[in-house]
Amino acid sequence: MTQSDKAAIPVCLILEIVIILPAGWYFGNFPIMKENFEFVVLGIIAVSVLHMVVEIARAKFGNQSRPAISPD
Repeated sequence: MTQSDKAAIPVCLILEIVIILPAGWYFGNFPIMKENFEFVVLGIIAVSVLHMVVEIARAKFGNQSRPAISPD
């Protein structure tokens, strides 16, 4: 980990607190969010898992259709 990476960690943590926390409070006060919170949680899980599925599919099937590039 470089020195600039170490310096970026506190900045990201502060930004997360300043941006994500109020956004969660704001959107959490919508009645539709309160009534259907289980769907919100399932949606967050689905989006998180979808990224893994896409990356696994790319690793497994992505390179088979491309021809190899020969160095000239």
